[in-house]
Amino acid sequence: MGQIKDFQFSGQISSSKSLMNRALIVQSYFEDLIIHGHSQCDDVVKMQKALFAMKQNEPMDCGAAGTTLRFLMGRASRLVGESTLFGDERLFRRPHQGLIDLLKALSVSVDFPEKNYMRIRSQSWKIPDSLDIDLTQSSQFASSLILNAWSLPKDLHLKIGSSKNSYSYLKMTMDLVQQLGMKVENSENEITIPKGQTINIKDYKAEPDMSSCFCIAAFAALAGIAEIHEFPKTSLQPDFAFMDILQKMNVPVSYDEEKRILKINKAYQLKAINIDLTDNPDMFPVLAVMMSQAEGVSQVTGIEHLVHKESNRIRNTQDLIASVGGKSHYENKVFQIKGHPEQELNQGISFDPDEDHRMAMAAALFNQPGAGINISHTSVVNKSFPEFWSIVGES
Repeated sequence: MGQIKDFQFSGQISSSKSLMNRALIVQSYFEDLIIHGHSQCDDVVKMQKALFAMKQNEPMDCGAAGTTLRFLMGRASRLVGESTLFGDERLFRRPHQGLIDLLKALSVSVDFPEKNYMRIRSQSWKIPDSLDIDLTQSSQFASSLILNAWSLPKDLHLKIGSSKNSYSYLKMTMDLVQQLGMKVENSENEITIPKGQTINIKDYKAEPDMSSCFCIAAFAALAGIAEIHEFPKTSLQPDFAFMDILQKMNVPVSYDEEKRILKINKAYQLKAINIDLTDNPDMFPVLAVMMSQAEGVSQVTGIEHLVHKESNRIRNTQDLIASVGGKSHYENKVFQIKGHPEQELNQGISFDPDEDHRMAMAAALFNQPGAGINISHTSVVNKSFPEFWSIVGES
């Protein structure tokens, strides 16, 4: 087996990109809102620069950020006139039609003068009696509308279909806007935003990014220790569930509420688990690596829509596990991973994360128990966690 690396971390993790980007959209309506938080990840920087460009009536560059594009589509649609959004060609191949259809139902015109350019023409929203929203591909379509439902002249009624994929992220959006002052009426299959909503606070503090916290915790669980400072007791983010998942896998986790420090220690015998990640799909690639080092067979469900992320994360995770000599199987929407912690992991592997930040992080985690993986395009982690390599060491 390759050399097992010792991992140690003590410090803070940057603010949640999900919460920062949502708060930035709200701030674009209410400039006196002060956002307390820090993130230099590509997605947040792109959002900040795009919103500045919007003020200047200039084209908005979304880069490779799907969340940025979708939230900005909603923001641009509230403007009277024409707006242009552009980004990487691959970004525009991801699913956006559901949101385009919703905007058209609001009498907003969307077309593509070039394959990686989107043009939005609007006289602001013409609100129908209700809008039907399908969450099958993404909850971000609904989040985009809610984040941009400030100061409407008419109540906005959203009817939610039976699919609840990533509903937890939609709930995070609703929780955030409610914290800021929006009234949201939410029943099982309908969300109503009453007309004339405005904020009632002037300061908002964004939490640490839970996806990044989980990634660091996973490194500690396999080979070391981590202390995450300024860690909240509760969180709006779905990936906050990682603490419960780690404990079920027999990872020592403790929280000092007074000092606000979360401590994770190495697990000397990881347990296999069965888990539904419908509410936490971003955790899958890194969690899958942990499962490969657990005793027994783990099962993961609720991940079928991961084929539409930055890459096909189901296929790429299978390929990654196979590359080090592990075994996994995906059939009938169930991903099985056969854990083998004593297995000698393959060396001299080259892995292309396929432009996906979470695949690069998962591959780096495999190096912790002794795999020898050379990861290409390492800068892809800048999308969500630019400090990643400085914390875990260069691949």
